[in-house]
Amino acid sequence: MDSKDISRTWFFSRFHLSESGGGGTRRERQIAQSLMPLNYRFISSLKTKYTPISFWRKIRRFNRKHAFWREDLRRYVDRLWVFSEKWSRKIPEWLELAIMDDPLFFPPLAKKIKKMQIPLVVSCQNIESLSLAQINPRYQNKLFQIEIDLLSMADLIITISREETYFLNNLDLPAYYFPYYPVESIKNRLLQNRESRNGTRKSGILLMGTVNNKVTLDGIMEMVDFWKNSGRIPNTERLIVAGFGTERIKDLCRHDAIEFLGPVSNEKLDALLSTVKACLCYQRSGAGVLTKICEMLIAGIPVLANFQSARSYYHTDGLIEFNDLTELPEALSRIDRWEGNIPVNEGPDPDRLLSAVREVMARRDISGTGPAK
Repeated sequence: MDSKDISRTWFFSRFHLSESGGGGTRRERQIAQSLMPLNYRFISSLKTKYTPISFWRKIRRFNRKHAFWREDLRRYVDRLWVFSEKWSRKIPEWLELAIMDDPLFFPPLAKKIKKMQIPLVVSCQNIESLSLAQINPRYQNKLFQIEIDLLSMADLIITISREETYFLNNLDLPAYYFPYYPVESIKNRLLQNRESRNGTRKSGILLMGTVNNKVTLDGIMEMVDFWKNSGRIPNTERLIVAGFGTERIKDLCRHDAIEFLGPVSNEKLDALLSTVKACLCYQRSGAGVLTKICEMLIAGIPVLANFQSARSYYHTDGLIEFNDLTELPEALSRIDRWEGNIPVNEGPDPDRLLSAVREVMARRDISGTGPAK
């Protein structure tokens, strides 16, 4: 970080604001664009020089909270902790506002900002300790308490989920619900997908996800098993499984009505979205929201989702909800009524979010407890 940086607002992130990326990156782009008038400096752990692995090992030996996470995520958590410590040593007294992702990934940074009485805004993509796929269940209660304590240091928590907003508000934490909506470049592409669907013959149900996400992988495997063994799915109904790593499970799930595509290019995905009958979302656990539901509906594609996957989207036009897999065959029969009938909803007002953030800064100025100027 350049000590000569003139920006008095710093945005700390574990994401890179690229044109590609998963739901986390897309949400970060939405928040980053909405807060652009603050003229912040964006500081990403993905654009900063790596710390030698010897230092990671040193951190691991002394970090008692390391066991809270699933084993294959611990190095990632270590890395973010290292950056958090490095960044915390460079916070200037004149900083007027700090923005960061969930402070559970940046404890030293959150504590330093709090100690310096700098206004803090947190972008909470989900309550991380509620994501069973990434934690050690043995320590979930302890990790949850740590996360809530860290979130309580924020002056404003920007949430993506209705359910988590209600929950945080009931803990008297300052949550501001700002639902996901794609940035203009992504929305325009989705609208092109919508236009390309006009007049095309629709076939196949698209199930997208990456096998690196355990919740997603478990959902894919359960869905595939039901599709080929239940006897309740019409033989003519084809399931199309796409996403990083899905080609590796092809040999485990061979069936004439199931096609595994693996990762697909933007061009191939656009072609799929112009012809599939619906998109299918199925999870048994998870926090936050699925950004793909909003995007598929903008593209004019009906979405089938079990209640867990449909969180925050309940009763939305174009969304076909089902309780469990036994209800899926009936849900499939309701797809046609939405083809060509899904409205394009507008996203949340970024000016209102910007005003809420500026109110945080103004309250600190009025109270006289803000950072030194």
